[in-house]
Amino acid sequence: MSSVRHRRSAGDAMPHGGGDWAKKGGVWTPGAFHHTEGGVARYYLFYTAVPKSGPERHCVGVASSKKPASGFKAEPKPLVCPPKRWAIDADVTTGPGGTVWMTWRDGGAAEGAESALSAMRLKFRQDGTVDRASRTHVLLRSDKLTWAHYKDGAGVTVIENPSALYNRGSWYLFYSGNSWPTNYYATGIANCGAELGKGACEPMPGPQKAWFSYSGPKKHLPAKMRKYGLPGNKRGPGAMDVYRARDGKPWVTWNYLSDESKRKSRTGRLSITGKGSSADFKVSLP
Repeated sequence: MSSVRHRRSAGDAMPHGGGDWAKKGGVWTPGAFHHTEGGVARYYLFYTAVPKSGPERHCVGVASSKKPASGFKAEPKPLVCPPKRWAIDADVTTGPGGTVWMTWRDGGAAEGAESALSAMRLKFRQDGTVDRASRTHVLLRSDKLTWAHYKDGAGVTVIENPSALYNRGSWYLFYSGNSWPTNYYATGIANCGAELGKGACEPMPGPQKAWFSYSGPKKHLPAKMRKYGLPGNKRGPGAMDVYRARDGKPWVTWNYLSDESKRKSRTGRLSITGKGSSADFKVSLP
C-alpha cells in the first residue's frame, strides 16, 4: 500500500439483513475477510445482529459473496451466540500455516461487571460456509486493567474491538478499553505468545497502562496510565484494526472523538521493533 484513497460507498452489502436467524435491521460492526478455498475466492463479512428468538442478546453471524460489495448470503445460523450478554466486534485474520482466526468481544465469557475477549480458529468450506475449527479460547479479561476502569461509570467495564496480528513468532492483540463516548477510551496491546489460545494474553507494558491514548489538554488518562499517543493526539482513540498491506507491511485504522463529539477515522503505518514481550509499537501517518 503506497497511498490511502477515499472511495465512495458501493451501497448496502446486506440489504436483506442478517439472515433467517436475525431480526431485521441492526446489522453492525462487520469484519471483512477475503479467502480462497478449493480454488474459489470469496469475500466474507462477520457481523453482529440480534437473534429473533430467545433472550435479548447479540450474536456473530457470517455472510459470503464472490463479489466485494454485493451478493452476500448470510448463513442460516449464527457462528457465535452466547446464552446471555453480547458477542460483537468480530475480526478475522490469518496466522502461521494459513490458519484463520476470529477474535471478538465475548460477553458470554465475562464475569460480573467486566468484559472479555475471545478467539477461535475457523474452517472454510468450498461451498462458502464457515464453521468452528477449535473451541473458544478466552484471551483477555478487563478485571485487572487499571486504565480501563479509570473514571468508568458505564456499569460494565469495557474492553472490545479485538484485532490480532502475528509478527516474528508472536501473536499480539490490539483492543479498546474504557467508555467509548469519553476521552478516556484508549487502545491496549497484549502479547499472546507463539500460539493464539494457548493461555491468556499478557497486557503490554502491563495492566496499568494503555498503549495509545489521548494526552490532553482536555480530560485524559493520567500519564502513569498511558504509554504513547497517536498522530494528531485526538480524543478517545479506539477501534484500532491492524492488518497487512499487499507488500506485507502492517497498517492500522482507528477512530477518535472529533470536536463535534462524533467519531471519525484515521489510517497509519504501524512500526514494530523487537519481539515477544519486549516488542514496541508506534504509528505514523502515511
